[in-house]
Amino acid sequence: MVAGAVLGTGYGCFLAVDQALATQVLPDEHSRGKDLGIMNIASVVPQAIGPMIGALIVTAAGGFWALFIASGVIATLGALAVLPIRIAR
Repeated sequence: MVAGAVLGTGYGCFLAVDQALATQVLPDEHSRGKDLGIMNIASVVPQAIGPMIGALIVTAAGGFWALFIASGVIATLGALAVLPIRIAR
């Protein structure tokens, strides 16, 4: 319970700062609501389809080893995708 509270607090702080930073780097101040809505969809859709894809990987590979490898590859690709972002004004 304590770990859940600590992790939840940390994640909540991260999300608050992330949203604040996101609003600062959006190009058009008049369409920020639309842009934040698109960012929310981009955040929620993977959480909805991820378990289905994960189940397919575990079933096809006969174990969780392939899921861990796929997760590592996807996390690495995600980290590489944000490397070109240099600075927020």
